[in-house]
Amino acid sequence: MKKHILIIFLLLPFTLFSQNSSEIDSLLLLLNTAKEDTNQVRIYEQLFKKNYRSAPQKALEYGKIGLELAQKIEDNIGISNLSNNIGVVNYIQGNFGEALDYYRISLEIAIIIKDTLGIAKSYNNIGVVYYNISAYDEAVEYYNKSYKVREQINDTVGMAKIINNIGSLLYEKGDFDKALEYFFKALELKEKTKDFDSKAQTLLNIGAIYENREQNEEAFNFYQKALEIYEKSDNKVGIASTINSIGTYYSSKGEYKKAIEYYEKAKIIATEIEDNKRLATLQGSIAMIYIAQNEFNKAIEYFTKAKNIYLEIGSFTNILKYNLEIAKVYNSQNKPRKALPYLKECDTLIIKINGLRVKRQLYNTYYGTHKLLGDYKKALNYHEKYIDIHDSIFSDNSETQITNLQIRFDTGKKEKEIELLTKDKEITDRKIKEQRLRNQVYMLGVLGLFVIIFFIIRSNIIRRKTNIALNTKNTEINQQKEEIITQNESLIQQKEEILVQKTEIEDSHTKITASITYASRIQTAMLPTEEVLNNCFSDYFILFKPREKVSGDFYYVKRVNNYTVFAVADCTGHGVPGAFVSMLGISLLNEIVRNQEVRQASHVLDELRTQVKNSLKQTGKVKESKDGMDIALCVYDETKNKLEFAGANNHLYIVDNKNNLDVYKADRQPIGIYIKERAFKNNTIKINKNDTLYLFSDGYYDQFNGETEEKFKTRRFKELILSVSENSMQEQREIMNNTFEKWKGSCQQIDDVLVIAVKLN
Repeated sequence: MKKHILIIFLLLPFTLFSQNSSEIDSLLLLLNTAKEDTNQVRIYEQLFKKNYRSAPQKALEYGKIGLELAQKIEDNIGISNLSNNIGVVNYIQGNFGEALDYYRISLEIAIIIKDTLGIAKSYNNIGVVYYNISAYDEAVEYYNKSYKVREQINDTVGMAKIINNIGSLLYEKGDFDKALEYFFKALELKEKTKDFDSKAQTLLNIGAIYENREQNEEAFNFYQKALEIYEKSDNKVGIASTINSIGTYYSSKGEYKKAIEYYEKAKIIATEIEDNKRLATLQGSIAMIYIAQNEFNKAIEYFTKAKNIYLEIGSFTNILKYNLEIAKVYNSQNKPRKALPYLKECDTLIIKINGLRVKRQLYNTYYGTHKLLGDYKKALNYHEKYIDIHDSIFSDNSETQITNLQIRFDTGKKEKEIELLTKDKEITDRKIKEQRLRNQVYMLGVLGLFVIIFFIIRSNIIRRKTNIALNTKNTEINQQKEEIITQNESLIQQKEEILVQKTEIEDSHTKITASITYASRIQTAMLPTEEVLNNCFSDYFILFKPREKVSGDFYYVKRVNNYTVFAVADCTGHGVPGAFVSMLGISLLNEIVRNQEVRQASHVLDELRTQVKNSLKQTGKVKESKDGMDIALCVYDETKNKLEFAGANNHLYIVDNKNNLDVYKADRQPIGIYIKERAFKNNTIKINKNDTLYLFSDGYYDQFNGETEEKFKTRRFKELILSVSENSMQEQREIMNNTFEKWKGSCQQIDDVLVIAVKLN
């Protein structure tokens, strides 16, 4: 087995630099003297750049500090750049869930600030994560989005990198010919742009395909070219990748001592930069050497280490590959029954991957296993499947195409030299052509005379044919007239049918409108009554503005013994779909509060998430429902005058009697299925006299202005709360409603709006 990780291009919002300690010291000195504003954010971005290659963990620390500052001062450019940077380091370390979260934040901000390059980079990087978890369809979707943006702005460098990524995906799916075509296309673009590191990465990918085709010397030549470029730029990720491939080359030649020497060098670099994928590949490469030396137990031990790393990362393709290798080792020891469980696990994984290359390996391994078990019928069946796929990948035609691709690339360089030589020849040819032209003019004159005679004769023939055609046409017109009369009668009948259908549609619309109105009454009936609100709070106001007749936002109030439970939630969608989820949320909260002893706000949210996932049958599969809700939930203990708060994406604001506003942040995860779930955090808050609590959905501050099309945003929302907090509750509600309507102007309301302010008894 030849194990390779093809190079996938992550796009960073900066050009890479090598680390320079004096430059870093200068930046740290500037950081100490700079104000806490965008200047400091830019310095943190520079510190990330300087440490990214050689000290990725240090770069990650600078990135997170800079991102926190950018969010604090609402520096959108800094938020987008640093989110993308942090995502890249998490990707390298194998934390795909974290990487995807940060890439999506970067994409959202880039779209808001209309950063075209940022949008293209985020699309590409999201595609890379999907590629690594074997979600190939989603990966291609995001690669294509990134390529279209790059094409619009004529970014040749970015287009070349995305072409390389699509080639890597085709390689994983077993389409070597198409993959090689994409790699050579990317290489041609990179030759023009002088993007040397990127060129090295594509050279490495081409070498991997040659080695998979057992053309080892050609592969070695490409590896050497790539290593020379990486060493000049001190690109440790690239050096580790190339050294690993050279180690595999020596292993295939039986020079195991030299192979291990290269693997150990690569392990040192991979450990230093925390490249977990590379470490896994190296474990697998060392296992192959143990197989060659007949130390099968050691080989299984190292294959298992590699598999366990990929289990943590969540890379289905590589989990399957190492299962196959373990099964092959057991077969080589004549222990086919021990191989079968690993192959059964592969059957489950192959559905998620659907790549020709890994299918070919699986069927061939099944063939060997069943042959050893004596089940020749199954063995023959799997062997036939293997042959079908093998022939499609390694046909003679494919070999010819690969040779042609390399020849086309090599000859492209020579074409310019040939072009210069051709120009001299053209001058001589021009004189000869001028003489020929004079001769041709004479011949054309003679020919023209014959042409005139020909056209005179031809026109007479055409005139006679035209008269015949006109008579035929008149007959056809009369027939068409009769057909039009018939069609007119048919149209009158269709018009009458349409009028009947119109009446039926209007009747259906009336019934649907009545149903939605009735649903609105049901939803309103499920909300807390004025009596309940007066019993639970000393004073309050509710600003509730559904976008449609029914709403995806809801508020909840319930007294249980000495506790008052109250919440504001924003369900997925609005209108009828949002209303269904909101009614599910109210019902589940009633059940949780009624059947369980309320102790902590976080426990209520943990249980609510579990029941929402069960109710909506959410398991985490790629294309299933992601419906759920964001919520801010409080539990107030009257006996201890203590408030507990937990939030899913919705924060809590508290304004004290000195008009200071405190923000209690929610967890960055929804109620429902999520890529990286964790227990909700519980906040315990001491309530003082005259404290006012504000709970809200995002509909108010996400509203666009009718004139500028700008969002209201959280900064204005906080300022508005502080400006009205000393007014009576009813005055606060009126001011907030008027402010919203004035801001919205002629713009359509984009979401349900819900703001609640309460003072506790």
